[in-house]
Amino acid sequence: MSARGRQHSDKHTLPANPTYRTIACSDGSEQLWPRNTTEIVDQDGHVNFMQPIELDIPIAIRWRVALGAAVANAMNWPVGPSYVLQDWPAGYRMYDHHKGIQGAPRHDIYLFGGPHRFRSIAEFVPHIIWLANNMSTNCGCKYCTKKPQREITTDISNAGIFTPIHRGAGPHRSRQLQKQSALRKVGFHASVQKASKLKQSRHITKIAMVVERDQDLRAVYSRDAHKMRLKRWYREGEAVWVALNHPISLSGDTVKITLWPAIIEDVQLQKTVIELQNGTTSVSLPPVEMGEPSEQSESAVHPVRVPPWEVTETYAYKVKLLAVSRVYTVADSQVLPYRAYIPPSNIFSFIQSLPPDAFNLDKEFLQSCNPQSFPPPPWPSVVSAYAYALQIGASLAMCWNMTDEWQFKFTPQEPVKQPQQSQSSLTDAIAAASSQNAALHQAGSSISTAPLPSSSFYSGFDSSGCRDGLSTQEMQAVTEGMLGPSPVIGQTIEQLNFQGMWWGAERIWADEIVRLKPLRAVLAPEGTQHILPPAGPGKAQTELCHKLGRSPKEYGAGARGLFMRLERLFLVEGLSGGQKTKECRASGVLYELADKDWEDPDKAPATSESISSGPMAPVSTQKPLSNLQPGPVSPYLLPEAPEGYYFRPILKDGFEMTISLTMISGRYYPGILSHHLLKDIVREAIAKESEANMNGEKKDDTTGRNKHLWSLEGLNAGYVNSVDPTKYKIDRMQMIRDADQGTRDILTGYLERAKRRPVDELMDTDGA
Repeated sequence: MSARGRQHSDKHTLPANPTYRTIACSDGSEQLWPRNTTEIVDQDGHVNFMQPIELDIPIAIRWRVALGAAVANAMNWPVGPSYVLQDWPAGYRMYDHHKGIQGAPRHDIYLFGGPHRFRSIAEFVPHIIWLANNMSTNCGCKYCTKKPQREITTDISNAGIFTPIHRGAGPHRSRQLQKQSALRKVGFHASVQKASKLKQSRHITKIAMVVERDQDLRAVYSRDAHKMRLKRWYREGEAVWVALNHPISLSGDTVKITLWPAIIEDVQLQKTVIELQNGTTSVSLPPVEMGEPSEQSESAVHPVRVPPWEVTETYAYKVKLLAVSRVYTVADSQVLPYRAYIPPSNIFSFIQSLPPDAFNLDKEFLQSCNPQSFPPPPWPSVVSAYAYALQIGASLAMCWNMTDEWQFKFTPQEPVKQPQQSQSSLTDAIAAASSQNAALHQAGSSISTAPLPSSSFYSGFDSSGCRDGLSTQEMQAVTEGMLGPSPVIGQTIEQLNFQGMWWGAERIWADEIVRLKPLRAVLAPEGTQHILPPAGPGKAQTELCHKLGRSPKEYGAGARGLFMRLERLFLVEGLSGGQKTKECRASGVLYELADKDWEDPDKAPATSESISSGPMAPVSTQKPLSNLQPGPVSPYLLPEAPEGYYFRPILKDGFEMTISLTMISGRYYPGILSHHLLKDIVREAIAKESEANMNGEKKDDTTGRNKHLWSLEGLNAGYVNSVDPTKYKIDRMQMIRDADQGTRDILTGYLERAKRRPVDELMDTDGA
């Protein structure tokens, strides 16, 4: 998840005066080397081949140096020399797996030759130590022991044999220290600015897309994804809920553990062959002929035999249950998003009612727990692990980090004289650069010494959300506080951008749809210069309101959630109180959920089918609505809207919105309300709401208790089910480690206080 899939560093060199060592014993064989070593570009422009890596290549040097040091530590070689492997063990060889787009493929390093391929230094360390011991002991690698690599890495690190360097996908340590508390210190910020598309220019740097990002987005936002019964919603490293095979009873039949929090470790595509009931069948098809069809050919048919089976594709997830040492592969139908489930209140009441002695936080005891065993384990053996897992999940939800950073560089050029009637100018081009990248700024001391920027740089900034009476200087301060200082002609400016982020339990990428916290009616309820007013209720909803004696004005898109297609994730640098500050921003096009049968009073030529709840074309190919222009080009489809609605863009004239990350609630899960694990909850809530509607009453507590579900599909405001992380971590692994340690501290402190409570109460009683 962290270092995989990137170009590998070329800065690894041999130490001064290395001491070379050879591992004489080996289980390697050239017969196990890969055969696909020739680069072949397929019809889609993709490659998939293994490139042999020589010993003097930097990545190979890094492995040889690290492995030499690890073997030296394990074998107690004399301290002092810098040990380096002279060569790989006999029969082993390193390969670079190129997979993906030819110009920017994913790179994965593997060491082949043994019974298993090794993907990292940490994986191979226990195996090469076993080889160095002449294979006289049991091998301690993950493939031989079947233990999780995380546990093995911890063991060899604690033993002083090998300590991996965590090269997270997040920002460099020096940068992330500056950004750690960004979310704690800022409120909500939002602005609208033009999103004009920049032409290709040698003055703008280019960056390759991370392969994981493309794969994750296509799994949800492609035509093939729309055909899947359940899409691949979940991504490696995300926290989810996994349905247990057999519910664990805590108290009678009413208090049961049915789902357990877990981490996604791997995603697998599974194909199932289903035999048709009637066996082999024949269907009549017209013959295929060249040229114009004739009357005879149209009427002539011949039977074609159809295979007696059908192939279906589903996803399976390799998950690790939190708090316990258990890894399972489960079907996609057994997994829910972390934000989609809240354990029943009676479970929390049961756990809180237990005495402190009922809990055992010993690591070995927790890891020995098996929630998936049959028959289901008794509650005393699992309640500690379940409470521990719940707290780990809650702690993970408080963490965030920006990933896959890249440096945007742009050099504004001198203006080019153009005919007077042309609206294009240098300032427009600079404004376009700002809108595309959301916050161009200067680096270092140039901020204080640079000439004043042109006032037209932010000419596209919508000030309709600011209070009246602001002076030009105040407006400039507000604008630059949101978008960063404007650039200076001829001076190269830099901006830190990101391709994705960890947002609590979820992995979010640029180019995907996210839910925002505000209710749609909160944003420009009457419309502004650049924001359309909310769509009203459709015909069916209006008729229902009249029938129930309610005002239609309370319904429509304004009563639902707000969405953004993330176009950019970036860092803004500004001044606050005379000191530099850095805050993360997101920008993109806004959408609302409009009723399919709603008629636009502007009578736009495009109908709702152009942006519907079904599979949709990429944004760049959609027909614009009335005076709307298409947003920034995206190769991905918009997701399916909930049944009966469609995604309606609400920004005018190609504008985009820039917001603080604190306004993001989380991912959007199309169709989540139809998941079979939620059907009973959804059915009960809908029945209660329908009964209330028929009686002309307000929604009851049952409906209100499940507002978090409606929010996942945008049928309610995002703040009802939002992620509010405040703890910045260097990478996902650090989040998980800190969540585990933090959970132990929290629960240990809670139990200690609970044990003291009876004594304190007794002392109070005696004193009375």
